[in-house]
Amino acid sequence: MILLHLSLNLAISFFIFFLIYRAFRRVKFILFAFPLIGFANTFLFSFFTIYNFPLPLFYPLVYFYLYSFIYIIIYYLSLKLPEKIRKDWRHFSFLLLFTIYTLQQSKYLKPFLKIVKTPFISISGVEVSIASLIVAFLVFYLTVYLGRILRNFIAEKLPQVTNADVATSNTIATTIFYTLIIVAGLASLSILGIDLTTLKILGGALGIGIGFGLQQIVNNFVSGFIVLWERSVRPGDVIEIDGMRGIVERIGLRSTIIKTIDNIEVIIPNAEFITGRVINLTLGEPIVRIEVKVSVAYRENPEEVRKILLEAAKIEGVVSYPEPYVFFDDMGDSGLIFSLTVWTHPYRRREISSELRFRIFKLFRENNIEIPYPQLDVHIKDDGGIEPGKELAGG
Repeated sequence: MILLHLSLNLAISFFIFFLIYRAFRRVKFILFAFPLIGFANTFLFSFFTIYNFPLPLFYPLVYFYLYSFIYIIIYYLSLKLPEKIRKDWRHFSFLLLFTIYTLQQSKYLKPFLKIVKTPFISISGVEVSIASLIVAFLVFYLTVYLGRILRNFIAEKLPQVTNADVATSNTIATTIFYTLIIVAGLASLSILGIDLTTLKILGGALGIGIGFGLQQIVNNFVSGFIVLWERSVRPGDVIEIDGMRGIVERIGLRSTIIKTIDNIEVIIPNAEFITGRVINLTLGEPIVRIEVKVSVAYRENPEEVRKILLEAAKIEGVVSYPEPYVFFDDMGDSGLIFSLTVWTHPYRRREISSELRFRIFKLFRENNIEIPYPQLDVHIKDDGGIEPGKELAGG
């Protein structure tokens, strides 16, 4: 009977908190929350009293007021957080409130706690209970969850409050996150009662495993740290690797994700950034040069052509510094050859190059500028040669 009461207690508790979590994600439910809670408590208390149901099953509903109010506060505070971490913070708050509530109801869980604290398995002489497994899991999970929230918060806020750029903020945030994962893992092992000195043996076995099968994985992790701290590749950079060009979306410890011009996300192992040849188009100044060659007829005025080409360069995406410039390259076989040089963002190189050609062609048409094409004039000279039909005289 006790286990039945306990199961019902936990089920009702989780169900209540799930309803709070789902309902208060929407502001319109908050206006009706407290009247509904009051009605539910009054009705259920009368029901439990009349039919002599055990009151411990009713206690979760009594505390519904308190935790509803706490979650409403958390909800409104979360609206001020960045969008990236808002959802994680609400999930964590829900788990934290449920954990606190369960601990508060521990006086009704004594029989159950006695069971879960009893060791049920022995690992290398270490007695492990269900309770220690649950606590170790919760410590690891909540630490990783908090680490993810902290990582997103640092990456979002650090550039705003300091002079750090986005790449530095991401590096610091990622390092803190993985450090917390290591700490959480060690803390969980300690909770289970595992002597951390025994990890030396595990480390030796792991070293052998690295030598045989995990070498590439470890190489990627080490390369990830090098890429993060060396900052030769940063989020937002336009890079070219193995003939593929794209924007760096995210740098992790094992791999890096880049998005190509076709909006395809490609996962690249970090070791390739250390051992391979990588072209970073935005490592220094995040601009590249575009050169468009045109040819005009010999009868055109070169000064007029220069003005038109500079006018064509006045489009969105072309940077103002360095300024666009026109070069008179050559006097070719078919016309005068000019080059228009402009600067733009690497990822827009092809788009701007195409747009420039469209605009040049349009302005040339509007200003009657002739674009020549290769031609060959053949002149036949009549010098009194042999008349058609007559044969050459022999010797």
